[in-house]
Amino acid sequence: MVNSKRTQNGKVINLLKTSDFDAIKIVKSITENFPCFKDISILDNKEVIFLKRAQICVNDFAYVLKNNVNKITNLDMLTAYADYKLPQLLRMYGVINYEKSLAEKIDALIEIVHDSREEIEIRSATIWAIELLRQRINTLTAGEIDNTIWLLSQGIQNETKPYHHSRTIFY
Repeated sequence: MVNSKRTQNGKVINLLKTSDFDAIKIVKSITENFPCFKDISILDNKEVIFLKRAQICVNDFAYVLKNNVNKITNLDMLTAYADYKLPQLLRMYGVINYEKSLAEKIDALIEIVHDSREEIEIRSATIWAIELLRQRINTLTAGEIDNTIWLLSQGIQNETKPYHHSRTIFY
């Protein structure tokens, strides 16, 4: 059950209905009603919006509803789900590169502080790299590319450098 002022009778389906089954509206409703999903950082006095868990939640809803009459729309408007596994693989394949000092910290398993410039830039670079891939592929959403890369990462865990470690509730 969902405890939210935006849902009726505590049912997720009602949250989806009040959001018109629109991915962007659902993400907004989730982040407004559940602060633990409001994944927003500040860098140079500007908000950097990630919303990883809210977006992946919407993607999961879409998967569950894929054979339903009411399908979630605008999934193509969501970004990649910036966490720790994607940048690890993007780094492995040379899609993103770290400055030497950051690479050394990550390789030594030194914590990258949540909301630090380093962490925000890693997550931002991940989203942008996936977006550039999406534009080139042009048949998949950022979420589908994200899922594909994440699944790939599960089979090569011992073949790559470490991922960055950050203490956070957001991923």
